[in-house]
This record gives sequence, C-alpha cells and structure tokens, in this order.
Amino acid sequence: YANEDLRNDIDIVLAATSHIGDNFVHAGDRIKNDPEAILRIATENRDAQELGCIVRYASQEILDNYDFARRIVKICGISLAFLSPRDRNDPKIVRDAIKEAPYAFYGAGDEIRDNKAFVREALQTYHVPFGSIGPSCRDDEEFVVPELRQNGDSLSLVSNRLKDKKEVVLEAVRNNGMALRDASYR
Repeated sequence: YANEDLRNDIDIVLAATSHIGDNFVHAGDRIKNDPEAILRIATENRDAQELGCIVRYASQEILDNYDFARRIVKICGISLAFLSPRDRNDPKIVRDAIKEAPYAFYGAGDEIRDNKAFVREALQTYHVPFGSIGPSCRDDEEFVVPELRQNGDSLSLVSNRLKDKKEVVLEAVRNNGMALRDASYR
C-alpha cells in the first residue's frame, strides 16, 4: 500500500479516482477529512464511475456537515444516500440532489419520500422514478393512477391494497396488458 503522504496527495488521489470513484477508499485520512478536497475531486471527476463512492468514504464529520451536503449534492446527486439522516430529509438538499440526478431520490430519507407535497413536486418537476417514492404515496391513487396511465408496468410497485382495486388494475392494463401479471392474486 502507498504511504500516508502519497495517499494524502491531492494530485495522486485525483488521478486514482479519475475513472473509478471507488478508489477513494484508499485515500488518506487527511483527504477524507477535508471537505474542500472532496468537493474538488468530485468536481474534477464528474464522469468517473461510482462518483458517489467518493462521499461514501468521507469521514463521518464531513457527512454530518450541512454546508458540505448542500454543495456535494449539486455536483453528485447520488451522494445524497451517504449523508446524515437529517440531511437526507432536508427539502433543500434533496431538491438539489434530484435536480442534479432524479434517481437520487432513492437515497432520500423515508420522511421526505412519504411527504405527499414534496413527492408531488419531485414527480412533476424533477421526474423522479416512481419506485423511489415512499410506501404511503404508492398506496395513494393520486400518485398511482397518473403513473399507471403512462407506465402500466409500475403496477408492480404499488401497494397490495391498490393491486386489489379494479379501477387501478384497469388503468395499468390499458397502458400495458402485461401489467395483469402484477395484479392481486388474493
């Protein structure tokens, strides 16, 4: 393994993470505790595979830092999944994350994924994946029926209670007859 000086050299860590962000696991502790270094690495390596992994290996102190969270999700939305529970439920941070990457909503906290007003905005404005919304929203016809009109396959993601409802299943199969396979068997 590289010595600590090399593992804390920003140029070496930038090169190591330029293609695969997961290589950040080998960075030194000084870099993992430096929010500016992490932000620089994420900014300069935007095209790296597994870019969110850079944040995964940051120190807990960094992951709990609100200002860092606000900045990193604008660069790499999927890093939302690695932040503190408080930040994963913060509307400003989540909004910035899904603006950068709609699928980042999978990493949002349970509270916000079940907040109907926020989910409505997330679906309409940022086009988050239907499967990323919380269970109570997937049990609400207000969210389910419009989705099924556009994508009958989403029937597999709705609550069992709604899979029992003729009107809901009918919306799904009108869009895609194969959705019948996901209707209730009860």
